[in-house]
Amino acid sequence: MITVNSRLPIFNLQTAEGRPTTLQANLGPRATLAVFLHRTWCADCAAELYSLQRRHRAFTAAGGTVLAVTQDTAAGLAAFIASSPIRFAYRLLADPEGASQAALGGPATAALVADARGMVRWLTGWDDDRARPGPQALLAALLASGAPAVRPAADWQ
Repeated sequence: MITVNSRLPIFNLQTAEGRPTTLQANLGPRATLAVFLHRTWCADCAAELYSLQRRHRAFTAAGGTVLAVTQDTAAGLAAFIASSPIRFAYRLLADPEGASQAALGGPATAALVADARGMVRWLTGWDDDRARPGPQALLAALLASGAPAVRPAADWQ
């Protein structure tokens, strides 16, 4: 099970193009915010993906890399991306076998911050959308991980 101050386990993921990858292969040079969601057909999950895109510039200004992992198939994730009215500036990955969810040990949705070495610095999970962390909490987690901010995030509301 993934816990704070543990190393991320290696689990197999796929890009939307169907290429094999891992979460570790997609970690950023400083800190990475990884959000784990059910599937893109879930309205709350899709809303979270759009919210991450709206805040992407602020996350990167805080020194972070953003990733989202869904339990969609690669084809399902690709269809969602193709039909989306926006272009995602961050990487979306597929975990159709649910290995990441199993490693998280419980909630249907979760978020974590890992450093460049794959050490988990912050972790939270939620089963109810009302309990999900807001963008300010995600930004605070990135900043607390030691990722140096490039400029203040002024577009938070």
